[in-house]
Amino acid sequence: MVGHVQRFSKLKGLVRGKQFATFSQGKMCAFGERTPRGGAPGDCHHLYDYMGAHSEEALECLFDNAEDSLILSEVARMTSPAVYRQIRAVTGEGEKIGLDSSTLYYCNNYTAAMHLDKDAGPGLCALVELEAELHDYTFINLGYDFYFAPRANSMWSFRGSDVHGTTLPALRLRGGRESQKGEQHSQNEA
Repeated sequence: MVGHVQRFSKLKGLVRGKQFATFSQGKMCAFGERTPRGGAPGDCHHLYDYMGAHSEEALECLFDNAEDSLILSEVARMTSPAVYRQIRAVTGEGEKIGLDSSTLYYCNNYTAAMHLDKDAGPGLCALVELEAELHDYTFINLGYDFYFAPRANSMWSFRGSDVHGTTLPALRLRGGRESQKGEQHSQNEA
């Protein structure tokens, strides 16, 4: 799955709303018809540009997506049957066109401010690779009242209708340097 994430990270990511601009970084590529908040009007009625097989790379992403969706679904089926059944219940209608009609989001160094989405059911998250400390990129879900420390090769579930987001990583991972001896540094991009 690491190769799939790397391939998706080369594609154009989503542009989120203004509320994400200050506290977000990285890239998110959605794959499916679910539009995140802040998307363009009518986004949910057509596929994202990079989802059409207009190039060899985009075609490979289509197959990567199908494989990843199957892997995540099977892991959920084996480890959390209740969550698996909930996901199947809300994606069943879309399965007329394939095995799974859920939307996948491929993220690379992505963080998001606390927000909520209008998801129809629970979601699955998988962290396939981590090049950071355990306190960087923590996933917070206020509905659960605790956070998930990132670990490579981990998977968890959450409801997007709960307030959720990620913490910003240490400044060193955002292109700056750590504050020392009470100094405060900020970095603004032009």
